[in-house]
Amino acid sequence: QSTIQIQLRKVSVESDDSAESSFDLTGALTWVVFIVVMLVGIVVLVRILKNTGEEEDDYSGWGDDGYQDSISATYGAVKSAPTIPVASPPAVSVPSGAPPVAPAPAVAPAPEQPQTPTGPPLPASGLPQGWSMDQWNAYGNQWLEQNGNQ
Repeated sequence: QSTIQIQLRKVSVESDDSAESSFDLTGALTWVVFIVVMLVGIVVLVRILKNTGEEEDDYSGWGDDGYQDSISATYGAVKSAPTIPVASPPAVSVPSGAPPVAPAPAVAPAPEQPQTPTGPPLPASGLPQGWSMDQWNAYGNQWLEQNGNQ
């Protein structure tokens, strides 16, 4: 067991009343800066919203400035495929006194025969790169006209 002695002393602190009553300049400046930043942000936001409402997606004038869309730039010089007329089946006239004709019996389709080339003759260099024989049969004449008989 031990005994602890405690002494209490009264200490008087002199307070400076002038320090407490002075204006807090740092706090006031902080509030002023905060309010200014908020006002600037609101003004910028309002201007952005006004400008967005007036903006239109008008791309019609791009050609005037020398711009082209990618489709016309890529495929503008390519000629279109020819239009091939489709012939209708011939009309069959039946005499009025003739008996009705029975429909032809159904015949199994014949096995496909290898296609014989129906297009122009192939150039000496062979088919153009990337072309199939079907394409050559359909568009070979045009290719020969455009590129000369190579």
